[in-house]
Amino acid sequence: MRTLSIADNLMDCAEGAQAVVLMTEWDDIVMADWRQVAQVVRQPKFLFDGRNALNPHELQEYGFRYKGIGRGASVRSALSAAGV
Repeated sequence: MRTLSIADNLMDCAEGAQAVVLMTEWDDIVMADWRQVAQVVRQPKFLFDGRNALNPHELQEYGFRYKGIGRGASVRSALSAAGV
């Protein structure tokens, strides 16, 4: 049986989830403590960033398998060259 839950905040939403899908650039989401979020997400941790609003390297350090939707090889190369 599948259920639908509604959460009032990111931590409650992410707790026990295996994947997080970012579809907004709201400050309270983008500026969240993603290290703390990573602690409540189950392994393997997936993060799909539909807005390319987060730092992929930072999220990978927290254990997420990060996928920025629309990020191509040229963007990855630019981020790498910039030391991001």
